[in-house]
Amino acid sequence: MSTIKKMTLEEIKNIPPMTEAERNALKNSPITYDEESPKLSKEELSQFRNSVMMFFSI
Repeated sequence: MSTIKKMTLEEIKNIPPMTEAERNALKNSPITYDEESPKLSKEELSQFRNSVMMFFSI
């Protein structure tokens, strides 16, 4: 289940930095794959990277 919140640039600028505890919690959390975010193969990741680079002309 995803939650989307629209924010203005000012709201984003006012988000406080993450604490050390929050960063560690993210680092130590397992990755959960599902229908909305499946695990991708190296080939699929390569195709995605190539399309992003072409789109942004990187």
